Amino acid sequence: MRELKPELSKILNDKSKATLKIENLKSFGQRVVYADVTPAHEETFWKFANLVRASLDNASDLVKSSNSFDYVPHLTLAKVSRPVARERRSKYIPTSYYQEFEDLRFGEQGLNNLQLCIIDSSTRFDGFYNTFGIITVFIIVSAN
Repeated sequence: MRELKPELSKILNDKSKATLKIENLKSFGQRVVYADVTPAHEETFWKFANLVRASLDNASDLVKSSNSFDYVPHLTLAKVSRPVARERRSKYIPTSYYQEFEDLRFGEQGLNNLQLCIIDSSTRFDGFYNTFGIITVFIIVSAN
């Protein structure tokens, strides 16, 4: 992962191109509610994403990268876990719960770090995926 940082820094050098718009609510099969993440500059974003994918694919035989679904840049807002699904007797989130907010614009986020998540049944104390590693490319300082 350390080898990625200089290349990622180069790609994200222009911070105006390293911005993500977060807006609109959608779902993956009514099991995950998410906000769309739209890059301010498509070319910069896909250079970033493709570099990470290529690096993972070439890292080691011990690293397994799955591309069984199209990549959908998103921010997960709600997800029905298996224990909650058993308790509710439903694994679905009704569209009516979030429908009035489907066109909401949440704001923007700088693309400044990479977290390689381990997608399995265990999570951190805060419910987020366990991470294999984190690369912080630059720190965003607010003018406010």
